[in-house]
Amino acid sequence: MSRKKFTNVTNQDGLQVIPYEFPVASGAAATIADGMMVAISSNNFAESSNGATSTSGIAADASDDTAAAAGTVRVYRSPVLRAEAFATTPANLSSSTLLTLVTLDVTGTDHTIDENDTSSGFIRIVEQDIRGITGLCLVEFAVTL
Repeated sequence: MSRKKFTNVTNQDGLQVIPYEFPVASGAAATIADGMMVAISSNNFAESSNGATSTSGIAADASDDTAAAAGTVRVYRSPVLRAEAFATTPANLSSSTLLTLVTLDVTGTDHTIDENDTSSGFIRIVEQDIRGITGLCLVEFAVTL
């Protein structure tokens, strides 16, 4: 199981979500990895989320763009998504972080939840590894459609 991406994505009722395909601009190879939070730009192109205060979905697989050619990526989208994600620092999980709104931590291609940053949180921790060993959390968040 990847510790750096969002996995097991469902809607808020735990039901399967069918991904939608979006174009990805050229400029680099496979700019979006599976399990990364994705933002959809005003021109309807998908790009990796920068950790801002909202998301447009989760990548279902890696994008197929290259430096020379645009590509596509499939994105899980639903008004509310649930997924498994890892805390940036597992030992910081405690009873006070449960049901807390936290932010996305983006370090390169790693997308984890920042259990310490509640300043503009949009990801709610629903369940967590209270022992702080693995840092695995079940999270939910509203999606900007």
